[in-house]
Amino acid sequence: MTQEEKSLLLKDLCARLPYGVILNIVNEDSAVAYGTFVGMTRSQKHSCLIYEDLICIEGVLTPFRLEEVKPYLRPMSSMTEEEEFTLNETRCYTQFTLESYDWLNAHHFDYRGLLEKGLALEAPEDMYDIK
Repeated sequence: MTQEEKSLLLKDLCARLPYGVILNIVNEDSAVAYGTFVGMTRSQKHSCLIYEDLICIEGVLTPFRLEEVKPYLRPMSSMTEEEEFTLNETRCYTQFTLESYDWLNAHHFDYRGLLEKGLALEAPEDMYDIK
């Protein structure tokens, strides 16, 4: 993962913090874990992520590096007509507003292209119970 990709992923994860994005974690031992992102601390050596309800195959809760984390996101193409209408109500003319980005984050849409870059995984259809 390049420094530019790390920076992009870090910015995206921090913006999604209030919205309960679900992460997939594969560490260097190939242990897979899933959890809801609830925070992050940074050290000089590496970033450490903190999770809620973390389930790890190995049964061990350890810090994970940013390179080991992929959020589950929805492709923009999966937006329903109703969701598109709601999003359009947040725009100012044709431009997204801060409210637009908050709405996209709350509904777990990938507006930064993380899926195409391999930095995120496509969320299964009913992963997020959004009303």
